[in-house]
Amino acid sequence: MKTNNIVAIVLGLTLMLVVLFSCHKETSNPVVQQSEIGFKSNGKTKTLVDSDEDIVLTGGFRVYGHYSIGGGSEIYPVFDPDGNGVEEGVAVNDEDRDGDWDYSPKRYWLPGAEYSFLGIYPYDVPVIIPDQSSPLDFIYDHTDAGCDFMAARVEDVTGKNSASGVHLQFEHMLANIRINLEREYILDFMSVESYTLSGMYAEASYEYSYEDQEWISTPSGDRSFSVIGAFDDPIEIPYGYSFALLGEDGINCIPGENVEGDVKLVLNCLVTVGGVDTSKEITLDFPAEIWE
Repeated sequence: MKTNNIVAIVLGLTLMLVVLFSCHKETSNPVVQQSEIGFKSNGKTKTLVDSDEDIVLTGGFRVYGHYSIGGGSEIYPVFDPDGNGVEEGVAVNDEDRDGDWDYSPKRYWLPGAEYSFLGIYPYDVPVIIPDQSSPLDFIYDHTDAGCDFMAARVEDVTGKNSASGVHLQFEHMLANIRINLEREYILDFMSVESYTLSGMYAEASYEYSYEDQEWISTPSGDRSFSVIGAFDDPIEIPYGYSFALLGEDGINCIPGENVEGDVKLVLNCLVTVGGVDTSKEITLDFPAEIWE
């Protein structure tokens, strides 16, 4: 797992931003020709959102694929139920929770064919495959701040090297933000009435870098993904221990190598110093560099 940065800022509070990704590893196993194409996965999402859940309990994943024959340049879709040459992917699940991943309709290894597959978790995540000849690249339209999103890729697999199942090792595609607030001792009292966290990307394209052996995300569109919160009663910020502003699990959003500008947190607070109450608007910027 790769942990990017932890940013701590003390302005009457402490903030932590943690960007988490899983590690990537591929495996393959020797085999027989013309058997059924099967899939295996590492199973655990390792998500901060559903820390006790795994892929089995959260609906499975979706697989897209294409193949070529004898090293030729012509590319064919694997999951093309209508026969129109469009790769639609297939939902893969383990309804019996016995480690036996299943999908329908079945596909079988073709002799002399080489395959590439893209796995997406969860199976119903809104993904666009812009180039039907290369399903290993995709665009993600972020719609749910609480949804863990992972992808896996494997290529050059055949019925000989993957007969026991194509192994999909999922990696995290999103950044997770958690904000912990703690009152400084110089303040007699501090409470938060509302907050706005803005500047995150809502959409990105993902391309696998063979040179770096990792996914590269390029944010696109407007930085329109914001989280706004208001409390019916102001939340008192304690001294000596922290308050999780976004909940213990935080929120997920899109990081990127080509980010410009800052992510911004605005807190509307009431602070008391020396018996004097003061309303304050505190603005904190997360520099673009921390997203790299």
